[in-house]
Amino acid sequence: MEEKVLRFNNLPRPNTSPTGLPNHWVFGVCHVDLEPQGDLVIAVNPKSSFLKQAGPAQILKLGTAAEKAEATISCLLDAFIKADATNSPTFAPWTWSTLDSVTAQAVQDALKKHGVKSEICRVGVCTAEEIDILESPPLLTVFPGDISRCHNCRMSRESFFVPLKKCSKCNSAYYHSRGCQKDHWKDHKHDCRRLASGTYSPLEYYDIKASVDPNAPSPRKRNRVSISSTVVAYKRADTACGLPLHRLVFTGQDTPANMKLLFGQDVKKIKTDHEDARIQVLLDPPVGSPAHVFNLQWHDPSLTRAPRPATEAEENMIKEVRQIQAMIRNRVGVGKSPSTNDMKAIIVEAFGANWVDKLPVYQLATNTIDQGVPAGGHRY
Repeated sequence: MEEKVLRFNNLPRPNTSPTGLPNHWVFGVCHVDLEPQGDLVIAVNPKSSFLKQAGPAQILKLGTAAEKAEATISCLLDAFIKADATNSPTFAPWTWSTLDSVTAQAVQDALKKHGVKSEICRVGVCTAEEIDILESPPLLTVFPGDISRCHNCRMSRESFFVPLKKCSKCNSAYYHSRGCQKDHWKDHKHDCRRLASGTYSPLEYYDIKASVDPNAPSPRKRNRVSISSTVVAYKRADTACGLPLHRLVFTGQDTPANMKLLFGQDVKKIKTDHEDARIQVLLDPPVGSPAHVFNLQWHDPSLTRAPRPATEAEENMIKEVRQIQAMIRNRVGVGKSPSTNDMKAIIVEAFGANWVDKLPVYQLATNTIDQGVPAGGHRY
């Protein structure tokens, strides 16, 4: 526990997450009737519905609130120390709360006892809305090809004593037990038949086919993009290519040949996503910009920024964005956010009667300009 507390105390503790939302978490314990049986400690950010979990452990069977708190904080600290599947920067919560005052006090006492920083030992009590969120936490989205967790119960593979077994028909879904596979069939059968026939979305191709293509691993490996890191926190597999696209563009590996090799024949389906990723990287959003903060979740400091040269169309877009950014700075100053009135004045001045069609350009300009957005203690 001593080493765990030391690592937790050394985590940065921003008051907002890298995406700009309040760094507030609600946590609780729930029983999981699986093998091995035990309890999970779940922490949820109420604003983003982002989920952290650790366990299984024996908690709810313990006798006193103090004993339960001891077991709870061990898992709770683990949940924040361990990097999630997106490889986002890890950080300690700014504030946190739990279901009731008895648990809150017991956890607070246990944190103090083990030397957790005093400013983070205070544990609040959840609001009614937070209790609803905690008692019905969002399931992690799992897409075909994700080998990091059981596709039915969503528990990570590290939670089980035996390796996950894959669906023998499509080789793209993974389960820790026959029971989980049977329970998941009603949801999986459509994807199973489609994948078994060789029909893949670009992300599915990336995760399933490119991972075994002897020609494809090189750009995947260079860009440190694993299967699990591409699929977490997205709702649609055909639009979840943000991480691999960003890193391919960032390192200049997004050549037509590589794109086809990594995303398959239907790579044209992510053409707009690819174009957006290129503009974002070429604009090189500065610290303090919303885009910079958002991109932190995808950044790997070991990668060297070397995007391919901008096309003529991209140069024109960048020039237009820079002009808008200059107008924003002249009107509101550096490190400040333009108001709605500022937006109206700037776009009318810049675009005249054509301003409606140019709103996306203005949005891109504001997202990639320094607005003083805190980056949670991390830098690109």
